[in-house]
Amino acid sequence: QTERNMGWRLLLNAHHIVRRGNDSIAIVGVENEGRPPFPARADLKRAQRGLDDGCFRILLSHDPTHWRRAIVDSTTIPLTLSGHTHGMQFKVGRFSPAAWFYPEWGGAYVAANGQTLHVSLGMGAVLLPFRLGAWPEINLIVLENKQAK
Repeated sequence: QTERNMGWRLLLNAHHIVRRGNDSIAIVGVENEGRPPFPARADLKRAQRGLDDGCFRILLSHDPTHWRRAIVDSTTIPLTLSGHTHGMQFKVGRFSPAAWFYPEWGGAYVAANGQTLHVSLGMGAVLLPFRLGAWPEINLIVLENKQAK
């Protein structure tokens, strides 16, 4: 309710179309789809209901494990944005203990078919209020229309 009170649009198994001129992108959001002990509430079919087949989609799915389990090779969604891992708040070089639990734990990953996942290390902390190496981040992703070039 806090987010709603701030005017945020919650995409709980829903989508929102962002339009710019004649172009549009569907931002598709699912509820959490995690491995236990986290709940599995995502309903991707419901979230995409009513979208045209050719509509460009960006999926917001909190847990990055959802990407391999249900997105890659099962959908045509080209870009998924996730978080959840926080890099376990510890990173040295390219190593984080998060890799022991999450195959995709921070940064960009591209499947053989070209589908992409970006996992943000986020801003907050879990359990302990510190970070070492896995510094808080806000990600900027630039989308380009290849057909326009």
